[in-house]
Amino acid sequence: MSVLVTGGAGFIGSHTCVELLNSGREVVVYDNLSNSSKKSLERVMQITGKKLKFYEGDILDRARLEEVFAAEDIDSVIHFAGLKAVGESVVKPLEYYHNNITGTLILMDVMRNHGVKKIVFSSSATVYGKPAFVPITEECPKGEITNPYGQTKSMLEQILIDYAKADEEFAVVILRYFNPIGAHESGLIGENPKGIPNNLMPYITQVAVGKREKLSIFGDDYDTPDGTGVRDYIHVVDLAKGHICALDHIEERSGTYIYNLGTGKGVSVLELVHAFEEANDIKIPYVIAPRRSGDIDCNYADASLAKKEIGFEATKTIVDMCRDSYRWQTMNPNGYEDEKPEVTLVVMAAGIGSRYGGGIKQLEKVGPNGEILMDYSIRDAKAAGFNKVLFVIRHDIYDEFMEVIGNRISKFIDVDYAFQEIDDLPDGFTTSKDRLKPWGTGHAILACKGKIKGAFAIINADDYYGKEAYVKLYDFLSKQPSVIKDGRGEKLNICMAGFKLGNTLSDNGAVTRGVCMLNDDDILLGVKETSGIVKTAYGAAVKDDNGLKPIDTNSPVSMNMWGVPAAFVDVLESEFKLFLSKLDKDDIKSEFLLPVIIDNLVKSGRAVVTCLKTSDKWFGVTYKEDKQSVVDAIRELVAK
Repeated sequence: MSVLVTGGAGFIGSHTCVELLNSGREVVVYDNLSNSSKKSLERVMQITGKKLKFYEGDILDRARLEEVFAAEDIDSVIHFAGLKAVGESVVKPLEYYHNNITGTLILMDVMRNHGVKKIVFSSSATVYGKPAFVPITEECPKGEITNPYGQTKSMLEQILIDYAKADEEFAVVILRYFNPIGAHESGLIGENPKGIPNNLMPYITQVAVGKREKLSIFGDDYDTPDGTGVRDYIHVVDLAKGHICALDHIEERSGTYIYNLGTGKGVSVLELVHAFEEANDIKIPYVIAPRRSGDIDCNYADASLAKKEIGFEATKTIVDMCRDSYRWQTMNPNGYEDEKPEVTLVVMAAGIGSRYGGGIKQLEKVGPNGEILMDYSIRDAKAAGFNKVLFVIRHDIYDEFMEVIGNRISKFIDVDYAFQEIDDLPDGFTTSKDRLKPWGTGHAILACKGKIKGAFAIINADDYYGKEAYVKLYDFLSKQPSVIKDGRGEKLNICMAGFKLGNTLSDNGAVTRGVCMLNDDDILLGVKETSGIVKTAYGAAVKDDNGLKPIDTNSPVSMNMWGVPAAFVDVLESEFKLFLSKLDKDDIKSEFLLPVIIDNLVKSGRAVVTCLKTSDKWFGVTYKEDKQSVVDAIRELVAK
């Protein structure tokens, strides 16, 4: 039996996974990685020497949750997933209510569908508002809550309490956290805020390592010994162990249990700063800033009930918290991620699949839960390091595209859109009224002008390329210079994923491939756009008016998976004008194609193209009849 940990890649979630694995439990993590990193889970396994399972997904995605519960033998849930920035919740209240409350309701409904009756809920001392008394016991009435984040926690507590009353077999432990800080003593996992931190300790540690000039302390006129706010800081490892105590408590019990998790000791902001200085032999420059609206003087726990009923007691000191936080920051100055250049994945998704009936082929659903090929491509690209996706589509498919994939993808990677339209031509050129299709893949990339800052990769939306190709392209684009200089000047430094022709063919008809000629160093000498390639009993052949001409199935082909510098778009502009100037005015079919363009750049000495060979099998929906083979291949990949 397994424990499902929603939001398990986050700060508290990752530390809880360590304690769960150390306690001998099987762990399944579900996280959309919107404010966390998959690397934290890799480090959890490194710390414990034990495996866990990870599913990327959003708490609002019912189908994905159903898939996870169906695939795994889950008997309990620890629920961390949710939006948690107090300040942001004031600006975006609807997003917080929708994500936190609707997401939890969906989770609870899926749990009910699968007979899962135990949950530990991540709540917060913020539900007490301005407390009626301190130290705060669980009997303290909830005060006026001043932000939507706190309201969602309070409302969800009541929902869980009501549900436990309705189902006598259901068990819920509500844990009201005070102020978790610190990090695992190994320095491998810790708090990794994306953007502006929400908590005090990351500000202190960032000042300590020079990422910030000084610390701002908001208010020194509170009714406390030194005038700064007093809080109950608890080591995140102690907090994580509290979840194990909670799970153990409801192993054979039902009903509702509510506990404060804190140390029971109040520490002021200045006391925390001075403790950090002493623990790490470092000075923290600070300034006193005006109070923040809504902040209270004093807030710390009476944690005696948790000790009495579930055996929980925080043991780590404020010095431990400060020392471990600093160790994490110094070992990981940029969190889990190194500073990375922006490397964009451009997805060409404007074309219509005219070869099999005119549907928008990119939106064909091929995965077990309605996924399309782009889902898998973008997941692989993000895992490889790409940090932005730019979709090239048409205005008339925008609404459908957003519904099917755009809204979902934007939750875990930066997304932008460019629009390829048939009439988008340079000044002085016009489109024939009889032309039905845009001007090809080179024209699609021209639509990206102004949208891309750095190097980028190019793929077709209706192709699946495998994981290896994305890793190789990202490595090249993030490390190699954009131009190569030799005695004849500067050349664009381009790469391409090289697939074996035999790994790219359709069982249902002829295909067109950019067949590549390489030198001994895998540098591209030329690309021949070859149409009419079919499978044969002996491999492959090119079909033309003279019959079938055999072609080597090991021949490298490009499959329109290129990696180019930003300057490539400027080159395309001049090349497109030249292309248009040579067209007959009645030509309504010629296309401005990337393989042809890059072939011209290579042969004219304006580009060097490195072929990054991959053994992965390409597949895609070229013909309507290809869909079933793609579905079968996707399911095989998912099963692995």
